[in-house]
Amino acid sequence: WFCWDGRVQKALMPRSSHHGLIRLAMKSYWHPQHVCRGYGCMSEEKAALRKSLRKQRFSTVQLQAESACICEQLRKLPLFQQARCIAAYMPLPHEAQIQPLLSEILADGKCLLLPSVSDNGLTFHQVSRLQSLREGQFRVMEPPEDALQVPLEQAELILVPLEAVDRRGNRLGKGGGYYDRALRTVQGFCMGVALSYQVVDRIPVEESDRALDGWVTPEYRHILTKVREQHGHEEEP
Repeated sequence: WFCWDGRVQKALMPRSSHHGLIRLAMKSYWHPQHVCRGYGCMSEEKAALRKSLRKQRFSTVQLQAESACICEQLRKLPLFQQARCIAAYMPLPHEAQIQPLLSEILADGKCLLLPSVSDNGLTFHQVSRLQSLREGQFRVMEPPEDALQVPLEQAELILVPLEAVDRRGNRLGKGGGYYDRALRTVQGFCMGVALSYQVVDRIPVEESDRALDGWVTPEYRHILTKVREQHGHEEEP
């Protein structure tokens, strides 16, 4: 069995005479996003989950209400209060609207890092005024071109956008892998920001996926047990 253009195929030719051909086909068509599980591929599972989540997106009123609660939950987080450098993001219209929190970070004199998307991945830049942001790729507001680039390793807390998170901290993004690559080596605390419908039972996991250290919803903050044991953080209701 091997994955061929996103579908599971069975090699029916005799192994002795066509073994080399099978190996060539597998090498040519295998891709990490097409790791087969049973009769389907992980990429197809993720695509189906994203489609289901799009149907659950909130109205403006619901979104504003939950966003306000999420901001309040983050304000109460000790790490948010103590961190001097915080990496965050400018949300898309369907994501939790955390702009008031970003303004507070700047008003408190803290370092705020926001991402910029390029062909090489995500880079993070220090921002002093939200009014200076410009529209970048994917219609996401990004730092101006002359903004100072800062290594993400300097951020003590990283607020991470998501389409979904499961109870093990596995994150579903938009499919580009930008955050998985950017967060691969960072030591800062990675906190997902989730609306209530974005917490799901299970997310398919690939080797390249980077799990979160915790997540915040309108009703609670959750820090994974292994992270609490390593860093001494406490889970809070």
